[in-house]
Amino acid sequence: MTVEAVLGFARRAGRLAVGTQAALRSAQQRRAKALLVARDASDRLRRNAERVAAMSAIPLLEWGTKDSLGTALGRGEVGILAVCDENLAKSLVMAVKAPDDEKGLR
Repeated sequence: MTVEAVLGFARRAGRLAVGTQAALRSAQQRRAKALLVARDASDRLRRNAERVAAMSAIPLLEWGTKDSLGTALGRGEVGILAVCDENLAKSLVMAVKAPDDEKGLR
């Protein structure tokens, strides 16, 4: 499954917290099961996400750009989001770590 597909499922299920405040708050409140940060997010955002993910003991993933994350969600630019479902978070981890040939990007 692709990252875009997992994000689509999570969006339709209402299991995403999108944006800096929402994503970090959900992680601090232990609702988030994974954080996803855009590769072109600011260093400050990345440091905050690393700190919160470590404190919450959840995976911090890096994928795409702010524009591609936003496009996957049907929104404008998105720098960070949290997945608030254990199974969807596991699927997201597998999708981000899958080799390019498994993603259909040969």
